[in-house]
Amino acid sequence: MSLHTITCPSCDLMSINGHACHETGCPNATATWDEDRQDWVRYVDCFECGYPVEIGTACSCQEEPLDEDF
Repeated sequence: MSLHTITCPSCDLMSINGHACHETGCPNATATWDEDRQDWVRYVDCFECGYPVEIGTACSCQEEPLDEDF
């Protein structure tokens, strides 16, 4: 039997009956792990197209067209 230590760098992780538990809520609960950046990233759905977009960035459907496109 192998024992693993489970940790969370963003909150106080608890163990209840041997199960990892974020008793007070984890700030990364709604985030997605980005393997390339080695960080948790939060996404929201774009209001226009529904595509998931990182919080704090604009969706590509929101970008203004270039003058060349006219």
